[in-house]
Amino acid sequence: MIIINLGFPKTSTTNLQINFYPYLNDINYFGKHYKNNSKLFIDLNNFIENRKGFSNSELNNLIQNLKNYCNKKKKILISQENWTGSFQKNNLTRKMEVVNQEVKLKNLLFVLNKINTSYKFFIIQRDLKTSISSLFVTLQDHIRLLYGEKFLSFDFFLDYINKKKNGYKDLLLLLDTYNLKKITKIIPENKIQLFDYKDILDNQKKFINNFSNYLGIEINDDLINKLSIHTKVTSINKKGEYQFESKNKLFTLLKLFIPKILINKLRFLLKIKFIRFFLFKNYSVNKKNDILEKIINEHFW
Repeated sequence: MIIINLGFPKTSTTNLQINFYPYLNDINYFGKHYKNNSKLFIDLNNFIENRKGFSNSELNNLIQNLKNYCNKKKKILISQENWTGSFQKNNLTRKMEVVNQEVKLKNLLFVLNKINTSYKFFIIQRDLKTSISSLFVTLQDHIRLLYGEKFLSFDFFLDYINKKKNGYKDLLLLLDTYNLKKITKIIPENKIQLFDYKDILDNQKKFINNFSNYLGIEINDDLINKLSIHTKVTSINKKGEYQFESKNKLFTLLKLFIPKILINKLRFLLKIKFIRFFLFKNYSVNKKNDILEKIINEHFW
């Protein structure tokens, strides 16, 4: 049995992957890991995310190796929130790219059906406005490299989608990371179990009990404390808005004319608030955005 956590991003996924999933009894946690992913997991991820081309023989080897692995394990847990996302860095070209979520999920189902092993999925849900706004901040570097600096304005980004300007469907893929309506067109709804992110925050005992029943294992109560660990928390300003910094043109210009070895020696200067003011531009992201609500109502239900 393969059990797959498809995310969602910004639902304590990183903490679960580092501090919770690897310590479950009677479960073999396959990945993703943040330090040492196995070659088999890397190959599987590269195929699903379309990060590299696979010859017929390479794909057959991947499927056979995964099948052999599954035959040795009773329950396997996989967690990879990027399989519902579309903005990513290509490991070979080192460039940002867009891979439609539909492509990834179909690749995933292709492999699962080929290895002839039972499988099911679970997703941890959070308020859509909060999730999308936080993910926008997390992916701001991807957005800048894919579409340009003006798209770092959340209002501009959403307005572009709302007015259905040329290429808006690619931008909409960021929001579709959380679009269960689209996901269940590919993965049968009866294969997906939903958990509430609020329980991880406010009712951890309930989450542990529900998750234990879903996995069919006993979960040590000591792991409850692990749920409270915060990792990769999105920064918030005094107004309660998500915020981030992006390097401005002056920063880019300095990198062109100042030797890299000198820049590395002067990195401590970037901690000085006065200097950061000249080298970075601040952005805020308001999850209460009316256009965001309009887009959610139009595309998610």
